[in-house]
Amino acid sequence: MGLRKLFIAFLILFAFKSQAQVLQYPTVYGYGYKRLGADTLFFLPSDTMSVPSWGLSKSMVARVGTALYYWNGTKWASLTSAGSDTTKVPYTGATQNVNLGQYGLKTEYVEFDTTTRAVTDRTLSWSNDDGTLYLGMTNGGSITQRIGLEQFARVKNVDATQINKGEVVYIYGASGDRASVKKADNRNDSTSSKTLGVAAENIAVNAVGLVGTFGVVSNLNLGDRKSVV
Repeated sequence: MGLRKLFIAFLILFAFKSQAQVLQYPTVYGYGYKRLGADTLFFLPSDTMSVPSWGLSKSMVARVGTALYYWNGTKWASLTSAGSDTTKVPYTGATQNVNLGQYGLKTEYVEFDTTTRAVTDRTLSWSNDDGTLYLGMTNGGSITQRIGLEQFARVKNVDATQINKGEVVYIYGASGDRASVKKADNRNDSTSSKTLGVAAENIAVNAVGLVGTFGVVSNLNLGDRKSVV
């Protein structure tokens, strides 16, 4: 009977120990906790961002002063006040661009910083001069749309020669889901009564480009052209 009781006590102790937390490397890298078994170590270094080579693939949380950081396997990321939820992006204090990759961003509203910034393709920035947003249009071009102040139409050049930036065009017909255009001539009613707008870029023959239909076409070189009233 005594041997039986001893065996049962041993099983109870073993079961308790298998779920216990064991302190590892307490004076080298900070505090590390692990249940006996195949669990991944969880470290909390004290005021150090140094990750040992054998721990690069592990999940870690580090403290620097009062700030907490999460090691995601390749770099440290700041934790938000929401706790240790690493799926959230810090909403203040960013020190570099946030790349969401293929994922979108859903929010109630967006407020733009008023710092002057050059607009490039597919970027959006606030302009203090015009009091509106600047949108970088086209892929590889240099057209900037001042939202609310300008409009553009995407058209196809079916003229015999290239349509240059600044030249006036009229609607000749249609090409698929786009209007086809040719150069307008104010001496002929058939090529001026259907005027669409001013070319915002050079448009090669049979190529597609943008025409300003409302607002201003910027950075025009008028050359030897003269204004006529």
